[in-house]
Amino acid sequence: MARWGYKRLTFVLALGLPLIADAGLAQPIRLTPGASEPSQQPGNIPPQANTLPTNTQPANTQAGNAGSAAPAAEPQNPERQDAAGKQDGAVQIETLKAPDPSSAGLLTADNGGLGARMWANTSRAQAERALRIMPAPVLSPGLRDLQRRLLLSIAEIPEGPANGSISLLALRVEQLLRLGLIADAAQLGTPKPAALKDAVFDRLPLEQMLLRNDLNAACELGAKGLREDPGSSAWLRLAVVCRYRANDIAGGDLALSLLREQDSGNTGFQALAAALRGDTHAKIESLGDDPALGLAMLRAAKRPLTAALLKDASPAVLAAAAENSESDLETRLAALEAAARYGAVSPARLAQGYMRAEIPEAERAELAKGKSARTAALLFQQARALTLGSARTEALQKVHDLARERGLFIVTAQALRDSLRDLPPGAEVSEGAIAVIRLALAAGETGTARLWRNTLLSQGGADGAKLALRVWPLMLLADPPAGEWPADAWRAWSGSLADLPAAERGRRHALALVLAEASGVAVPPAAWQELLNPGMAGDQSGNAIYWRNLLRALEANAKAESVALGLALLGSDGLAKGDAADIATMLGALRRLQMQAEVRNLALEAALSRPL
Repeated sequence: MARWGYKRLTFVLALGLPLIADAGLAQPIRLTPGASEPSQQPGNIPPQANTLPTNTQPANTQAGNAGSAAPAAEPQNPERQDAAGKQDGAVQIETLKAPDPSSAGLLTADNGGLGARMWANTSRAQAERALRIMPAPVLSPGLRDLQRRLLLSIAEIPEGPANGSISLLALRVEQLLRLGLIADAAQLGTPKPAALKDAVFDRLPLEQMLLRNDLNAACELGAKGLREDPGSSAWLRLAVVCRYRANDIAGGDLALSLLREQDSGNTGFQALAAALRGDTHAKIESLGDDPALGLAMLRAAKRPLTAALLKDASPAVLAAAAENSESDLETRLAALEAAARYGAVSPARLAQGYMRAEIPEAERAELAKGKSARTAALLFQQARALTLGSARTEALQKVHDLARERGLFIVTAQALRDSLRDLPPGAEVSEGAIAVIRLALAAGETGTARLWRNTLLSQGGADGAKLALRVWPLMLLADPPAGEWPADAWRAWSGSLADLPAAERGRRHALALVLAEASGVAVPPAAWQELLNPGMAGDQSGNAIYWRNLLRALEANAKAESVALGLALLGSDGLAKGDAADIATMLGALRRLQMQAEVRNLALEAALSRPL
């Protein structure tokens, strides 16, 4: 141990730390809450993080890019004030509890948050458990957005003792990082609250630097971190990278030898370090235990990324990998698609990546027959380039079919939104018209979908009516009727499924009725009773643990906990793959919580994500 300490001292002296002066480090600005600003839409984070005073309603506030504000001050207990008033004017000094910075957030009830009292009737231990079990990453855009809003909400801290040593604010920041929402995590967790000691607040700025490939800033931060905590393996790993990158082989070797004494099992990092040191034969099989650092090392070594290295990468690493110029086009596009599926990059960024893909003319005919990321980019380019006639409809159908097969339908439709907006219907009656209607609904262009369906009904004859019938449930969910149950349309749609196996008919009928009821459509009991036929009623079993706890939370009117448990019940891809019973439970819970707009959005997404 003494020898190890001597080597460390030699290492610090040999490197001449500090490597870079601290004076240049940017200091975040902490803003005070309370400035009234116009409310924002839920999708746009206000520029200033706010906290909420206990037992008050949220102010109409915004947050600044500097990060989270000081936590809310706790008001005096009314009973305490009454007691003081009864003592003939005697002055009493009360010690107030320090405000809890975990009340911080970016969203109020006016701009997408779940409300100041969203943790009411939930204990602190229950809240911690609920935050820990939420899934990440999440493929469903609707479920991901709901989770994001919960995590970013300004809210009073639930009462009771903590269940662990980590703060609620740190749990929220960590979950945002797992979701790939790096900008949200940074805005919520920066600057680091002085009262909190959670490791995530120290890791957050380094994670950002590594993901944007800013090794200069990362090495500056690492020099400071190594001086403050020479025993940290994280800072030692970064010292290895920074020394080798600066061509200081001796310094890097010394740092690596110290690291091996406490971190000998990280073979992935050691292979990356060898490549960065200049070993052209180093075989890299993983990005190591810290994928963000591993990706930065790979970039610095000018080594290409491969699909195998990205197989289990997080959404944030996938988004950064899409920018790696050393990788081939297929790998970059595949990383971009995966990041877009998880919401780590926007649909607009996916569209931009597709349009910028350079595909030689000689390869296009053969590539169009494939199913790769480059094929998706080529078909996307063709669909965007065509503006008139059946060729455009056919191109959109190809994009639709490939996106559905590759699990990219929703995000691809959203990437096509500008092309789908006010798209005039063609005269042809074909499967392409159904593809356009589905794409338009997924992109939020309900008007375009309605126009194309009406055209099928008015100009397509019997064949057009048959095609239009196939999208009837989707249109029902996109624009639910306010009056009676459309019994004739239901029977016509049901009859169109007659050739399917009984079990599949039962699944589609049950899903349609579940989603219709959740969206506020008055489904008569007879519609359900008709499904009680042999072969049509399958085994629908959900996760009993989450389901039972969700019932308890709903009975207690515990809003945030109920939402978190519902998200856990459905999991990462529950709208696309979960059974109808679990979807019904989640949507029913949201309706009970008066979240009808979210119910309608999720119901339509569920219908678009699977055969119906």
